[in-house]
Amino acid sequence: MSKIKIESKLIGDETSFFSGYGILRKNEILFNENEIKTKIKIFEDKIFIERNNQYLLKIEFIRGKKTKATYNMYGNNYYFDILTKKLNIKDNNIYIEYDLIISDNQKMNFSYNIDYSIDS
Repeated sequence: MSKIKIESKLIGDETSFFSGYGILRKNEILFNENEIKTKIKIFEDKIFIERNNQYLLKIEFIRGKKTKATYNMYGNNYYFDILTKKLNIKDNNIYIEYDLIISDNQKMNFSYNIDYSIDS
């Protein structure tokens, strides 16, 4: 288990930045982003992100595939399709471009970049 420095940028309708510290444990990155517990599981060909605060969001990203996202708020489950357009997993970097599909006529485009390094 290693302490890591994390820099992330999420671009959608708005852009949000995060800079802080977390823990790298085997294939997992754990950190708190503005009181939101975030867990990122890194696999060879996919990423799983879970964010937990007053809600629970679970998203699986697989390059070129459509997957389901689950959003639970106050006991109500909502499901969305996620189409992962780009997924690059490199040493100390994860880059994801995806569409959040709300309905046949409504989708939102996002890109998410996460850089991390061992904190010395």
